[in-house]
Amino acid sequence: MVDLMIDCHCASMNNLDIRKRAGNKLEIIGFDFILDENLRVWLIEVNTCPFMGPVLVDRHENFMLDLLDDSFKLTVDRLYHNKRLTLEDVHDDTDYEVIYS
Repeated sequence: MVDLMIDCHCASMNNLDIRKRAGNKLEIIGFDFILDENLRVWLIEVNTCPFMGPVLVDRHENFMLDLLDDSFKLTVDRLYHNKRLTLEDVHDDTDYEVIYS
């Protein structure tokens, strides 16, 4: 799954370059996968603004707050508070895993 996400990111990197867009933007991207009978992973789709209803309601009561807090640590804090994060900081201070840098 991680390899597929990296491949998708690399394939769309030019379209995701925030320097080519007006203003600073943050976008949450959802990856949908399926496993076949041989446990091979298949990517179904990648979408922006993914629906997270079941996660929000049934699985993790603070999911959205944690997602926003961690996302802001990696984006807004770096831009406006001049905080430089190392890979160790990302691992220690957020629930994110850096899969491509």
